[in-house]
Amino acid sequence: MEVLLMKKIGIYMITDTKENKAYLGQSDDIARRASCHFSKAKGQYHEYKELNEAYRNGGKDRLKFEILEECSRNELNDREKFWFKYMKQVDSIEVINKTERTHTKSKVKDTSRMCKAQQSVNNPRCRLSKQDIFNILDMVEQGIKRKDIAEQYNISENYISRIGKDRRIEEYKEYYANKEKDATKVASA
Repeated sequence: MEVLLMKKIGIYMITDTKENKAYLGQSDDIARRASCHFSKAKGQYHEYKELNEAYRNGGKDRLKFEILEECSRNELNDREKFWFKYMKQVDSIEVINKTERTHTKSKVKDTSRMCKAQQSVNNPRCRLSKQDIFNILDMVEQGIKRKDIAEQYNISENYISRIGKDRRIEEYKEYYANKEKDATKVASA
């Protein structure tokens, strides 16, 4: 057994060192999973009350996080079943997982379409329309203070600065493409 040091794929165990109770699990990012377990235990909302109690009465030091085995993503379910059965036979440790819930979540390889679907007005939490963005950019060009614009649209000044950098990039490009077309029309007239 190995103490957790970095991101790995495999089977892990969290042990309450005082009560000798253990939780077994699998992950394709054990470091992230460890952080999640400890965060839930610290906040007292882990699904296994034994881990909440151990953290409350001894902190992180009372919970020992170990990697039992590294394996490939395809082997996770089989290896977790093996370790679940093995640890149930060890007299000194009580496995607190009530059932073998061995399943691996499917991974989405390409999230670009999902990201695009949630951008801008497609996002139900989006407060600004394309026209709002155009109006904000007009106001910025007119020299109106970002603080005043932010108050008018109920957004942060920082959000205004981020338009075109990492927010609302498509609208930003369209706005300036339209301005360029308008300038060309005026120049040719």
